[in-house]
Amino acid sequence: MNCKECGNPIAENVNFCHHCGTPTVNQPFQPQGTSISQNPYLNKTKELSGNYLKFALEVLKKPVEKMEQVDQSHFVHGIITFVLFSLFLPLVTYTNLKNILDNTFLGEAIPFTETVLLPFIYFILFFALLTGIIFAVMRATRVYTTFQHVTARIGSILIVPTAFIVLAFLLSILTAVTLSMILVIFGLFSVVINICLVIYSYRKSNDRGKVDVFYTILVTYICFGILIYLLGESFFKTLFGRLFDIF
Repeated sequence: MNCKECGNPIAENVNFCHHCGTPTVNQPFQPQGTSISQNPYLNKTKELSGNYLKFALEVLKKPVEKMEQVDQSHFVHGIITFVLFSLFLPLVTYTNLKNILDNTFLGEAIPFTETVLLPFIYFILFFALLTGIIFAVMRATRVYTTFQHVTARIGSILIVPTAFIVLAFLLSILTAVTLSMILVIFGLFSVVINICLVIYSYRKSNDRGKVDVFYTILVTYICFGILIYLLGESFFKTLFGRLFDIF
């Protein structure tokens, strides 16, 4: 067999001419040790990101209706929302503090770790415990569900507050501090409302239970308040302790 480009003899089972490099078949050049197909992990990440974005847009159109339709397969979407909310809220706080204190000696002294990374960990812990509380209350009232399913429902309805927080972060970058903080307030208030919506979404499953959904919501909010108090006390003690060490 001869190369169609240079005419030199080549073996039958090779894809390229070893003399001039011309492909023996109609395929793009592929350097040795590489693959035409992309990295499977990269493909998986792109697919997951695309699916989450599509899911988030659907939730923003009809939050409650979409939340009631989710199942355990949306567990990862819920986790992603928890992470986004937990990350962007401290970032908004950090950026707005920098904007407010920019012209003072404290502007450059605001610690990133204490104002972003530490709150991020606490928020992740908060959502994990909140999901556990709602799951425990549902099971105690004879509502059959799973931790993954509760996570999916909380994470789906949390997309709305997360959208407020992300928009607030963008405004903080543009130094629109007042508008940014207003959106943060809306976002935090939405989280409180969402707890009620998640529990109420199980109302049909609660028909066979003996506890009215009103008392289910009431117990959950009591546990929610205790959780806020305990985590808040621990967080502010840790935060102020580190800030005093810095300043």
